[in-house]
Amino acid sequence: MDTHDVSDVPEYLEYLRGHKQNLKNAQAVKGCPARSKKSRDEILMQFMVRQMMNKEPPAHPNYIRSSFLPPAYTPCVTPFSKLEKVMMKSLFLETHHRGRYLLLRTVTPIDISTAVMAIVEDEDGSVLMIQLYNQEQELLGAQSLREGTVLAVKEPYVKVMADGDYGIRVDHLSDVRFIPEFDDLVPLSWRKRITQADESAPFWKEKGNENFTRGDYKSAVQWYSKSLETHSSPELLVTVQLNRALAFLKSHCFDAALRDVEDVLKVSELSEKALFRKGQALYQLGRFRESCETFAILTEKYPKNATAAHENVHENVHENAHEYAHEYARASARLVEQESGKYDFRKMIKEAKKRQPPRLNRGTYIGPVTVKQTQYHGRGLFTTQAVKAGDLLFCEKAFAHAFHDENASKGLRLLLNVDMNKATIGTQGELIQLIVQKLYKNPSLLPDFVKHHHGTYKSVDCLEVDSEPVVDRYVSVSPS
Repeated sequence: MDTHDVSDVPEYLEYLRGHKQNLKNAQAVKGCPARSKKSRDEILMQFMVRQMMNKEPPAHPNYIRSSFLPPAYTPCVTPFSKLEKVMMKSLFLETHHRGRYLLLRTVTPIDISTAVMAIVEDEDGSVLMIQLYNQEQELLGAQSLREGTVLAVKEPYVKVMADGDYGIRVDHLSDVRFIPEFDDLVPLSWRKRITQADESAPFWKEKGNENFTRGDYKSAVQWYSKSLETHSSPELLVTVQLNRALAFLKSHCFDAALRDVEDVLKVSELSEKALFRKGQALYQLGRFRESCETFAILTEKYPKNATAAHENVHENVHENAHEYAHEYARASARLVEQESGKYDFRKMIKEAKKRQPPRLNRGTYIGPVTVKQTQYHGRGLFTTQAVKAGDLLFCEKAFAHAFHDENASKGLRLLLNVDMNKATIGTQGELIQLIVQKLYKNPSLLPDFVKHHHGTYKSVDCLEVDSEPVVDRYVSVSPS
């Protein structure tokens, strides 16, 4: 990770002090009604001007984007059905509205800086800016947060922003729900079209296919899910579930993809597509032995397809079909690394020099070591057998890695953390985003991750609400 602690550098120390003063000023209005003095039109115009200015390329390639962490707060763990809807007129500044939720609709295109920003309205037509942190990469391109998107913000946090205006800040991924247009939560006045009672599973499937083709995998998953809720033939259910599994794979939601293909394999034990996608999902989750076993079945049962050029998914969607033998060999190589610790380090160094960013696909090896509680200093790493100098104890692939390309145009990022009295410059902000996204998409990784030391911060004990993962963004911030 390309990160430097600049807490003692005078230039950045002033940033930190200034932010502390802003927080102090904001606390002076805590509990006051969050009613902007600006009209709706003024707020919209100001945002559009800001958006146009941000489209201009920076004057210097190493310009600095600053972002501020608010005082740490825990994510919502209340089931959505028990939350009470609130309107903007009932919000208060510098307040976490526990037990409440906001139903909002975007009324502008997005602007992206250190967060995804847009102007949102409630059902009364009141408007505020929303800032969605740790979602910059997820809401770009085909999956962009389009104007007219409906979302629910759980236990909204309203803050005074750096420019003195008011806004809704969302740090935890699990505190926002993106509502599909067919959902009952969407008010009739906000619907682009009225759902017809006779719309069937094939209709929803085709909508999913259309979004998949555009590369909007998140929306594709929503439409496929709607199709699966509708009565249809067993054959169509299998097709849609396979399509949704592929959309999950494209979105790096490997846990969800694995669940879908496992369901398909219960009714179609040797489904070629289900086995192929199962092997891929297991590989990405680091479950290499199971991945090898799956690809072994594929190469045995479908030898003629081992060199297929393309795999037909359905009428409108295609994916590249890797050679099954190649996939088997790749998973086998990771399994050897994982179980024996045999690595070609010279080859890895050469490979890293050629890659930008230098990310290598290797298995994690945990050798004769274990983590145990020490008598006086928390947990420690202990050997489980006699070792000698030069023995490999473990070789662990980083959970996430953020890389700064000096030739990139997006510039450096200054992250100010008042709780830790710390200023860092580099890629820590990007790293935090990568970590929380990976955890949110693959909650099977959460139990081990939350065991790691995260300072004195007390997180929530709950890891799932409403069948969705709860990811506390603050456990990803190093306490060191």
